[in-house]
Formats: sequence, C-alpha cells, structure tokens
Amino acid sequence: MAVIAAPANDNEKKHAPALFRRAWKVSEHRIKTFIADSQYSSRKLRGQLAACGVKAVIPYPANQMKEEANVLRVESTSERMVPA
Repeated sequence: MAVIAAPANDNEKKHAPALFRRAWKVSEHRIKTFIADSQYSSRKLRGQLAACGVKAVIPYPANQMKEEANVLRVESTSERMVPA
C-alpha cells in the first residue's frame, strides 16, 4: 500500500506518520483500522489516526500509559526525567 525507505537504525515511530499519510492517500481514505506493534506507539500517530477516524490497534509500551499526558520516562543517554 505504501513504503518509506529509511536507515535501519532509525526509530519506526519517526516515520509512521508519513507512512500513514501515504497509505491514507493511496487508499483514498478507506483505512478503518491501523494495526502496528508497540514500536509505532506515539501520541502524534495516535492523534493523526483519530483525526482521520481510523481505529489504532497499537499496544502501549512499558514507558507509556494510555490516556495519561504527564507520564515521565528516563532517557537512557542522559539519566534525566523528561515528558514522554
């Protein structure tokens, strides 16, 4: 349906919104459900899917909690707390 070529060491969630936009356009807005693994979980993608009326079937990873905006996580590179 849609493809994006990216370096293997890039995070999938970085490319997921653009990939969805391409698939949405190619499918002529007929996508009803978006199924992905937890590596694609992000507020940006979930918001984009909701705005298009698409149901997101994406598990939440351990560092995210459903519907909780003030979740903090530890960045492995800096050892500091930042908003998720």
